[in-house]
Amino acid sequence: MSFAAKIRKFSELLLMPKKISLFGPAMSRVVIFDRPYLAEIRLLVDKESTCVFDPRYETRLFLAPFVKGILNWVFTGFSLSLTHHYFVSFLRFSKPDLVMTAAFDNLIFYSVRKAISKSSIASFLVFQRGPLPIETLNKATESGGLLPRDAVFCYTDTFAKEWNTGGAEMISSGTLLSKVHINQSDQEKLTSRVGFISSYQHYGDAINGPPGVAESVFYKPEIAMLRPLLDSMNRLGYELDIIGRCVGDITKEEHAFYETYLGQKGWRFLPRQIEIGSYKVLAQYPMIFSAASTLGLEALSSHLRVMFLDMTSAANYRDHFWSTSESSLRHSRLLLREKEITTWENQIAELLKVDDLAFELFAQAVVGKGPMTTSFDDIQAKIKLMLGQ
Repeated sequence: MSFAAKIRKFSELLLMPKKISLFGPAMSRVVIFDRPYLAEIRLLVDKESTCVFDPRYETRLFLAPFVKGILNWVFTGFSLSLTHHYFVSFLRFSKPDLVMTAAFDNLIFYSVRKAISKSSIASFLVFQRGPLPIETLNKATESGGLLPRDAVFCYTDTFAKEWNTGGAEMISSGTLLSKVHINQSDQEKLTSRVGFISSYQHYGDAINGPPGVAESVFYKPEIAMLRPLLDSMNRLGYELDIIGRCVGDITKEEHAFYETYLGQKGWRFLPRQIEIGSYKVLAQYPMIFSAASTLGLEALSSHLRVMFLDMTSAANYRDHFWSTSESSLRHSRLLLREKEITTWENQIAELLKVDDLAFELFAQAVVGKGPMTTSFDDIQAKIKLMLGQ
C-alpha cells in the first residue's frame, strides 16, 4: 500500500464512526473486542467494568489511542495493520485483566498478546465451516498470541482436542449463545410439529459455495432428502416447520426455495425475525432436523433431540462440522443417510420414543460430554477464575 493510499485510508476511518471521543477509554477490568454477541459476553461479566473496542470503526473511535496507534504504525515502518497498533494503544489506556471476543477468527485480536502480557484472553467460537479456526489459532500461537492462562471455548470435545495447539486452554463447552438462548424450562413441547433448521442463504454468499457451482449441486442434500423427510413425518402424524435462516428481503427467496421442493402442504415456513430468533424456538420441538447448520449441533449439545441429513451428495462443497462429520456423526443413529430413505420412518419413530438418557448417549457420542454438561454458570465461573476472583 502506497503512502498516499495509507493517508486516504486514515481519512476514511475518521469519517466512519458514529461517535469520536477525544480521550482514551476508561480503565476497565474487561475489554471486549468487536461487537458479535456483545450482550451475551456482557452477561458473563455483568458485575465488572467493561469497554468495547470496535475494529470496524463503525460505532466509537477513541482519538487519543488512535493517534498513538498511528504514530506507532509509522515508527515501525507500517508493520502489521493500523488497527493492530490502535488496539495495542487502546489496551494500554484501559489496562484490562481480561480481553474477550466472539470474533474468534480475527488475527488482530490475538496479535496483541506480547503487548498485554499481564492480561488474559478468552475467545468464543461462534460457527464452524472447515479448518479456518485451527489455522487462526496456530498462527496466533506462533506469534505468541496464546498462552496457557488463555481460554478458547469450543463446540465439541473433538474440536477442543484437535485444536489443542499447546497454547491456550481449549474448553469443550458448547457455544455461549446456546447456553444463553436455548432454554427448555419455559417452552412447552409441540405435539404435532417438528422443526428443520434451514441452511439456506443467498447463493452468491454461500460460505462453501465456490464460483461456478450450480445451486442444484450445492443444495443437493436438501433437494434430494427434504421431500422424503416431509413424507415420513406426515405419515408419523407430524407437520414440518422450516426454521428460516435469512432476514430481510431474502426470506422470500428462502421460502420460495423450500416451496419448490416441498410443495404447499404438510409444512410451514417460519421466517427469522431477529438475530437470535432461531435459538428461541428450538426447545418447543420434540425433534429437530438439520443439514450442515452448526445450530443443529448447538441444539444437540443443549439436550434437544436432533437428527442430521447426510451431506455426502454435495461432494466436497459442504460438510457437517469438519472433524466431527468424519468420525462420530458418520456412524451415528442420528444421521439420516440418503441411501436408506426407506428406513427413515422407523429410524425417526424409534428415536422419538427412546427415553432421554438413551438419547443423550447418542448425543454424547457426537459432541462429547463437555458441551452437554457445561452450563452458562460453569462458563461464568471460568471467566471469574480468569479474572482472579
